[in-house]
Amino acid sequence: MIRQLLLLLLFSVLYVQSWGQAELSYQLGKDSIFIGDQVELQIQVKLDPGVSLTALDLSLWDSIPVLLDVDAIMRGDTNPAPRVAGQDFEWIDYGDWDIAANQKRILAEKLSWKKGPNNTLENTVRFTLWKEGVYALPKFELSYQQGSQERILRSQAREALILTVFSPLFSLQQPIDSLPLAEVKPILAEAKTWEDYLLHIVSALVFLLVFAIGYFYLRRKAKQEALPDPPVTVPAHEYALQELKQLAENKLWQRGEVKAYQSELTYILRNYLEHRYDIPALESTTDALLFKLKTENFTVTQKENLREILQVADLVKFAKAQPAVDVNTKVMQSAESFIRDTQVATVMVAIHKDGTITKVQEPSAEEEQVNPLDVPENLGGVSERGLAHLIDFACLLLVSYLIFLGSGLLSPGALVSNSAYIFWALVVLGINVLYFPLLETKLGGTIGKLFLGLAVRNVENESIAFGKAWERIAHKSKNIVSLLGLLRKGQQDRLLAHDKITATRVVKKAKV
Repeated sequence: MIRQLLLLLLFSVLYVQSWGQAELSYQLGKDSIFIGDQVELQIQVKLDPGVSLTALDLSLWDSIPVLLDVDAIMRGDTNPAPRVAGQDFEWIDYGDWDIAANQKRILAEKLSWKKGPNNTLENTVRFTLWKEGVYALPKFELSYQQGSQERILRSQAREALILTVFSPLFSLQQPIDSLPLAEVKPILAEAKTWEDYLLHIVSALVFLLVFAIGYFYLRRKAKQEALPDPPVTVPAHEYALQELKQLAENKLWQRGEVKAYQSELTYILRNYLEHRYDIPALESTTDALLFKLKTENFTVTQKENLREILQVADLVKFAKAQPAVDVNTKVMQSAESFIRDTQVATVMVAIHKDGTITKVQEPSAEEEQVNPLDVPENLGGVSERGLAHLIDFACLLLVSYLIFLGSGLLSPGALVSNSAYIFWALVVLGINVLYFPLLETKLGGTIGKLFLGLAVRNVENESIAFGKAWERIAHKSKNIVSLLGLLRKGQQDRLLAHDKITATRVVKKAKV
């Protein structure tokens, strides 16, 4: 059982982790070039499980911000152009991407990536600039799918990569490689939203529901396997006659086993007398047994036959007598005749799995008046009813979440009117209100109750009507304190206020 629970726990943890984000990082091959030199830009995307890329937008590279325009400074222009035109920038190589230069938004199908470590995708592109200056290179705009939502991973201004482009005529006092490197910026993760936490909450709720169902299912299955088979109940005379028939078919005395035959025959007869007349027949001697039966209304023939059967058996067992053949046959016939003449249909015996026989006691007048549905052992207990409510609450919460998720109302960018919220809220409210009466009427109980082997019945042990189910809901809402009564130790009869008012019961189906 522990193994199954650990598997359920691992499944739920993996499910929770399956909702993630995408992270984008860049690395320039060098931070300065001469006009026309090529520079490499390595792009790396880290994808969490459950996230997939959908498209790439190159429109940000149509114009590049200029931090320092050398030509404008030389002309004495105090208001230099903030961006360089497209003709001063050129893509040289797109790496693994099979795209054309004039495309702006490329679908993921055309983006071939190299697989990096830790679930990352990599690609290296090359470009050049044909105008000297200091430039803030833009990034790529990636669209990715997270669950049912499409999101965009945008570049931030403080993430900008600085590239300096020198004129070939510019004389440097020191090599470019000796220039100080720009500060390495940390990877900027997308900010968390309330929706991200909501997915984790729902996932945790599903895990708790699966864990609870699995735990109680395995526990109940173990208990059911440990329960012994119920005894078989038959009339005492039928059991005795069947045993005599089996003894005759074994043909013991015909094989010379007369003592065994006589012992078994008198045991069957004494066992019948013990259950039929409530006397210790198996422990009594022949004379004591006949004395205890003296007050019974036997005929003369019945008394003589009974005495003869017992005395012949005593002679065989203790005196090692060898009766004639017809005597063995006669005592068998006398025993069968005696049992048939004294049988009472209401005297029942229980045949247990281990072979023991016990008499079934007839219920008293007081016990016959007790409704089985009012016996505490047949009613749903504190733990079962409490857990059933928790399972039902989890099911309703999950259904409500799926309804809102499917309607698009939970989307951060959703623009809906108040009437839409009110409509879907009424839909969810209607499902919650109809959940209990519909399932208790059609199926006999809610999902939680049915799983735990509980059912809602009236006092006649019949399914309740729809109106009665509504009445239970109404009284349960008014008597909310009675639900807390499940936790009180004084609830010996296991009946709550709404159970008593509506004359209904939550019973264990296996016992009633």
